Amino acid sequence: MINGARGFRALGGVFGDVAGHRLLTESFTVADLVRGVSEDVAPEHFYSHLEATRGPLHWTTSAHAAMPYGSAIEDLEMEAVGTPLLVIRRLMLDREGRPLEFTQIEAPGDRFEAAGRGDEGRIALRL
Repeated sequence: MINGARGFRALGGVFGDVAGHRLLTESFTVADLVRGVSEDVAPEHFYSHLEATRGPLHWTTSAHAAMPYGSAIEDLEMEAVGTPLLVIRRLMLDREGRPLEFTQIEAPGDRFEAAGRGDEGRIALRL
């Protein structure tokens, strides 16, 4: 799905399961990047392709807590009251500082924590 007004393409919203706990991952990339990638670049090599053509790549990552909303309570199998939603947002930038991809992960805050290394700008979820 390409949003022409903003020029971003949804790479997918996926409910995953980590050690029996559900989380939601959504990722969006600049539409021209996807259109500009030749068909011989397999999806699993997309990031390697970006590194080779736009790198070195950099990330800006943030993590915060929010109140769960609407269907997130049921979709993530959270308690309706008293459980915060852990939200992690990552923006991938090219060597010029232009955004290439935006990723958001939502997980129950009572089951996951965010951990990362400052020199890489990456945050990982831990149980």
